[in-house]
Amino acid sequence: MAADRLPVLTFALPNMVFVTLLIVRPSFAGIRAAYNFNTLLIPCLFILWAVIRLGQWRWHRGNWQALRAAVICIVIAALALGLRLYATHIEPYRLVVREVSIESEKVSRPLRILHITDIQSAGVGSYERKAFARMRELKPDLIVHTGDLLQLLPPATFESELPKIAALFRTLTPRLGVYGVIGDVDRITEGIPTQDLGGLKILSDEEAVVECDGTRVRILGISRQASGGNANGTADIKNWFTETQPSDFTILLGHSPDYIMSIQDVPIDLCLAGHTHGGQIRIPFVGPLVTLSDVPRAWARGFREVNRTRLNVSAGIGSEHKDRVPPIRLACPPEMTLITIVPKVAFVEKSTRLTQMPGNGIVAFFVKNLPPWKAIIMGGPIGILWAYGCLYFAGCMKRRKRMKTGYTRKIFHFLIFMSVAAIHLIWGAPIVCLFGGMTTLVIFYAVFRGPGHLLCEAMAREKDGPQRTYYIVVPYFATLIGGLTSNILFGDVALIGYLITGLGDAIGEPVGTRFGKHQYKVPSFRGVKAVRSYEGSAAVFVVSLLAIIAGTVMSPALELPASSFLAVPLLAFLCMILEAVSPHGWDNAVLQIVPSFLVALSRGGA
Repeated sequence: MAADRLPVLTFALPNMVFVTLLIVRPSFAGIRAAYNFNTLLIPCLFILWAVIRLGQWRWHRGNWQALRAAVICIVIAALALGLRLYATHIEPYRLVVREVSIESEKVSRPLRILHITDIQSAGVGSYERKAFARMRELKPDLIVHTGDLLQLLPPATFESELPKIAALFRTLTPRLGVYGVIGDVDRITEGIPTQDLGGLKILSDEEAVVECDGTRVRILGISRQASGGNANGTADIKNWFTETQPSDFTILLGHSPDYIMSIQDVPIDLCLAGHTHGGQIRIPFVGPLVTLSDVPRAWARGFREVNRTRLNVSAGIGSEHKDRVPPIRLACPPEMTLITIVPKVAFVEKSTRLTQMPGNGIVAFFVKNLPPWKAIIMGGPIGILWAYGCLYFAGCMKRRKRMKTGYTRKIFHFLIFMSVAAIHLIWGAPIVCLFGGMTTLVIFYAVFRGPGHLLCEAMAREKDGPQRTYYIVVPYFATLIGGLTSNILFGDVALIGYLITGLGDAIGEPVGTRFGKHQYKVPSFRGVKAVRSYEGSAAVFVVSLLAIIAGTVMSPALELPASSFLAVPLLAFLCMILEAVSPHGWDNAVLQIVPSFLVALSRGGA
């Protein structure tokens, strides 16, 4: 209908203007206007149009075009509002810790360096207190901050907020101290005594030397101008390095990473920078849209070797507030980086030992990810109630709505795996282990009650005949094995296994149950006939493709380079093949381990 072009034009024409203006004259005020228009005004307009079209459908029951237009408008409005909710109120406060290990012959014992940057607080509050509490929990030997402490918005003032941020820095007690450099929004803090910054020692074209277990660590902090890569700054850095000893572990701090472009041939042990915020908005396979830096966009976040040196650019703890831009982060959560410098010999011996004794990796995983008692006491009951509620809901759908087990089983499957993915993103592997244990108790209780009980019937397929309980227990252990293996071997990349198993496998079986006309046999144990369908496998391919893309948006650990763009459909196709040939009941293990391995391999992390 021609009238339905109105909301489309309302969306398209202003955005054409925004894009043109931002290309011609980029500004944070323009970004704020475009963001507010698309995530506040557009949803309101689309909801208004949906109400109008619903009214037309109500008075003219045969006008299905009006109903379709209303539904489309409601979906678009919901997506826009959901985007704003996540990008402004969730991700900017989902602080993550990146961990990097470097081997060096210059240290005799492991040295833990915490790199923080761009706190950029609009007003010191609960988020900043949470960030500093996390810093203390990490117990680093040395903390370095690469600029941008405060970017205040009224009613906050420098006089009111500097004492607060200084008080937080006083709570940090690393044995080697806290050092930093001046950032773009820190000009007002230049010259302020260290004691007034809570012990944060600002280095502006200055050096600090600390001793660590017989190792001399030399830290050079450069000015804002030098970090921008000017010729004088480059010469000063090279002169400083020539005065160091070969046994010194050298660290270079600069706010902007641009300086790295002119000192790549200088073998400084570790170069650190911030400023880019990782782009704050990152598009899968494209990367950040804006970095405000001259380094390649791929360098705007993360650790890498650059010629003869190493560079870590942190996405920062805070967000940009210039021109009252709301905090916006998408596929680029705030972060701090824990860099562990490991003695080279110990590093090799440890790697060899873990290779020779795989059991050590399993023990180390559980030791590292043992949930704290507070989490067990508070989260354990919640985990049991949630898992029980999910299974009870699936059982009710079968018993009261006469839904087939092929659907109810996957309802439970989907809810649990999506819960695990969310927990992994927000709280990490320790709470995943806790939730997994609570879910185990619920499943074993259902198995104990046996066939006929609501919880057991939600998972027990009639087609499995006398082996119905067996095919509850086996997939459970397959899921357990898959989850542990992918976490131990691939760390945070295990998230991709959760998503593909939770979405791909959970949707594939119901699609096959409902639409499967072309079936094929799959391997099975205990004489149970098992078939899958080409329709279900096609659904696994489509959903796996979407799951991989979703993973790259949600987690920095799954960020894939642009060169892997064409590989994603291949990864999804391999997931489909794996699900198709996996033995009946064991696909939950295969679909967690192999996709995680392939994604890790594609990003160079395997």
